[in-house]
Amino acid sequence: MLVTYQAINNHGKSWLSIEDGIKRSGFAIELFATQFSRQGEQIINYIEKMDFARQLDLTVADLNIEEVRNTAPVPLGETDQRVCITLAEFLKKTASQIKNHQHAAQTLADHIDTFSTVLSVQLIPGINDKVKLANCSDLDQQIQDLEKDIEQLTTEIEQKNNEYKTALYNIAWGLFGGPIGVAITGGIFGAQAEEIRKEKNRMVASKNEKVQKLEEKSPLAAAVRSLQILFEDMNIRMMDAHQSATHLKDLWTMLAAYIDRSASELSAITTDQALMIFAMQFQGVVTPWREIRGMANQLLKIFDSALDQFQREQQSGKRGQ
Repeated sequence: MLVTYQAINNHGKSWLSIEDGIKRSGFAIELFATQFSRQGEQIINYIEKMDFARQLDLTVADLNIEEVRNTAPVPLGETDQRVCITLAEFLKKTASQIKNHQHAAQTLADHIDTFSTVLSVQLIPGINDKVKLANCSDLDQQIQDLEKDIEQLTTEIEQKNNEYKTALYNIAWGLFGGPIGVAITGGIFGAQAEEIRKEKNRMVASKNEKVQKLEEKSPLAAAVRSLQILFEDMNIRMMDAHQSATHLKDLWTMLAAYIDRSASELSAITTDQALMIFAMQFQGVVTPWREIRGMANQLLKIFDSALDQFQREQQSGKRGQ
């Protein structure tokens, strides 16, 4: 058992970079959501104050895409074209900043993946070996029955974990704001995954009850089983954390590509019709970022769950020293 607890503590040392990355990601997405929604509105306001827009006496919100497309295009004046180029340069800088967030999210996802791999490939199998050794001891029939029930639940929980992992890979991202996919259909991880999680939690609760009964008859065997439950839960939470980090990376990747393309389009615009169409499409991307913090908070709750479970893991490791 000492070797197992030492492995747990050594594994825990790799968590520091993950915890730092989680905190940075949460701060970055909330700050960016606030800044981008504000700066995006400023760009729309600049467009609405340009010469051609003042002549129309309309705001972007008043425009209809079909009406704009049916309007004969008029060349932009020299002043308006200069404003377009200036705004395009600003968007290029924004895209560069987003790429830094994208890299940070990828690094976080990689660190979580490594942490999870050690957990599932080394630590959990090691704990399961200790369970098998405990089962080989001379035990009375009641303890054997409890162990049999617990082992069956362990198998079923593992099956649910595998089902959950498969469901995460099948997540469908919804779309809002045109080309930017940032909403997830059916909840943060999809309805199927959420249902699997609930069923898994029911099994874990049942297993905990039986482990508590086992503790009354065989404290050492119960201690090993409790550790097993802890790491089973940690494993699925780390799946969530890895998927969350991957979502963040994908979000930054899509947004960087869109902003980059928008900057190129804006600098090449020469007519009022093209500029109005651009403004409407860009408004559709900016507006959802007023609410994006809601999604960020959901993802951060997943991270916090992994943090909480890791602290419990560390406490178990300290008790075993």
